[in-house]
Amino acid sequence: MSTNEQSLWARSILTAATTQQMNDETLISEIRFIPPGLDIDLGSQTYNMTEPAPPVLRDSGRPYRDLIREAALDLASVLQSLTTARAHVQLGLTGGYDSRAVLAAALLAQATVTSHTQVHNAEQARDREIAVALTTTYDLPFEDVVVHDARGPGDALTLWGSSLAGVYDGFLPAGPSLPFGPFRVYLNGVGAEIARPSTWPWAHWSTYAQSKTPPGEHAPPTAIEEFLRAGHRGLRVAGLEADDPIGARHMYAIYRCGLHAASPVATLTPLTLSPLASRYLAEAGYLERSNRLITDLTMLLSPELAVQPYGDPSRTLTKSAVEQRLSELGGPIGESEIPERGVKGSHESVVRGPSQLALSVAKSIGFTGNYHEAPDWIDDDLDLLPAPLQPVYKKLHANGLWRANKSFGGKIQPSGASLPKVASLRLLRLA
Repeated sequence: MSTNEQSLWARSILTAATTQQMNDETLISEIRFIPPGLDIDLGSQTYNMTEPAPPVLRDSGRPYRDLIREAALDLASVLQSLTTARAHVQLGLTGGYDSRAVLAAALLAQATVTSHTQVHNAEQARDREIAVALTTTYDLPFEDVVVHDARGPGDALTLWGSSLAGVYDGFLPAGPSLPFGPFRVYLNGVGAEIARPSTWPWAHWSTYAQSKTPPGEHAPPTAIEEFLRAGHRGLRVAGLEADDPIGARHMYAIYRCGLHAASPVATLTPLTLSPLASRYLAEAGYLERSNRLITDLTMLLSPELAVQPYGDPSRTLTKSAVEQRLSELGGPIGESEIPERGVKGSHESVVRGPSQLALSVAKSIGFTGNYHEAPDWIDDDLDLLPAPLQPVYKKLHANGLWRANKSFGGKIQPSGASLPKVASLRLLRLA
């Protein structure tokens, strides 16, 4: 097997677009990632495009009021179906907009919900205060997540190397001790960016790429060129034109959304849902490109929750403002309006835990130890890179250590994308 230099150059740019797969290429030329809308013909070892589904980011021709109500009903239906299936829902709750909309659906659907959050910095500490206040108001259980570097002695990097290494640049899963008990379904608010404002603009991929790659020592010309190319390829393999006018948003919907949402629990449980990443919400967002979309969703599902304080006091809505807006949207959703959604199978039959085969492969190429040990062996893998890439990844290594020490007191696990990018180079031992 051989090293894919184009992919390595593209992923060396430090921006959210490069913290996960950007197309079907990986760090190794002979290993491919299959994006949505593709299948693989193992007999001929070629990739064939299935008939692409219509993109979710489009003007459906329907009015915003109808679409946002349908998005609310869809979200409530998901929560109700989990209740019908007797699933215990674990909600990652923060002080912001997105997870509150999921909580609103849970309240309307009378789902059994336990909430949690985790604290790495002052902002997350404020999130915890808001989450605790909300769960107290609605008499819901709350659990603090105790984040460990491993689920067992010395195996954090093995677990990570067997799943996310080279696919998603974060030292995850963190191995929280509480939220992933037996048969819990993990929900979060990740995915709402498919509709509302975020760092992913409604713009051509080229425009986005240029805004994220100012020339300089951290973005060599080759890296800029390959970053641009990688995004264009990502759009084409998903059945879109490289110059699609909202290509940057499509890249989020196709690649970022699912991988980012599932990354904390990817090897621990497949029972993970990001219900805000819905077709109806995406279509509504095509018309209403503001945070009002999420607050509309929350007030339709639970007007009372919509007026509860946010971490940022400027976001808090008054009762009169909510009532006025609801009159424009057709009034709150009633429990009797929620459409029934069938559930096939049982969550209790789902196999949990990492793949033993994947763990053995990860161990065989040297993914061993805990996250804090990664910086000690990263230097051993820089020599696996072609010579022109070595100084680029050495700078990423230095950037990661600086971030870990500056913002997280030397803790490696929450330090961002740089160190995982460099640690993933151990995969090149396969080549």
